[in-house]
Amino acid sequence: KMFGEKDEAREETYVPEEMESQPEQQDTEASKAEPLSYTSVMIQAGDYVTVEYPVFSGGEYQEAVQRLNERFKSEAERIASEQETEMNSFLTEAEKMDMDISVSFERSLKNVYIEGSMICVEQSDYSYTGGAHGLAGLTGINYDLEEERELSMEEVLGCSKENAVEAVAGAFSRTELVQEGIITLDQVRENV
Repeated sequence: KMFGEKDEAREETYVPEEMESQPEQQDTEASKAEPLSYTSVMIQAGDYVTVEYPVFSGGEYQEAVQRLNERFKSEAERIASEQETEMNSFLTEAEKMDMDISVSFERSLKNVYIEGSMICVEQSDYSYTGGAHGLAGLTGINYDLEEERELSMEEVLGCSKENAVEAVAGAFSRTELVQEGIITLDQVRENV
């Protein structure tokens, strides 16, 4: 396993409510399928980098789920490798200047939402390379398993691009990132 990968370092399972409350159906292929759920896997790269990503299972879109899992795993391995290189580079430069610093990078699952064929994943990043505080960030993906493609925010919300941008900015305005001045609402709007 790459980068000291540990399976199911934290396990969290989500089953949509409509799957919990459905009456039993006749034995069909669809009724035999487990509901779509996820667990998480943690990659540890060196001493300073951890990257968590979701692994989905169940549901009726098995091939799409497998491709999405491969995508998350590949991205997690890439980020772990890049961040390990970057953290080691910071330590090497600090050593040349006879400085003793701490470094770390963590990507963690923040929210996972499953509704029908749609999956929304939000991950948070935190990078520390010395100084008063580190840098935080959020990344997300909205994905439709049936269509096997990413969805735009306006598709998820069912509104115009302008309304989607303002809805996201409104949601971000209540976060610590905006309230503490780490990012501005204009930066949020630019990245929707």
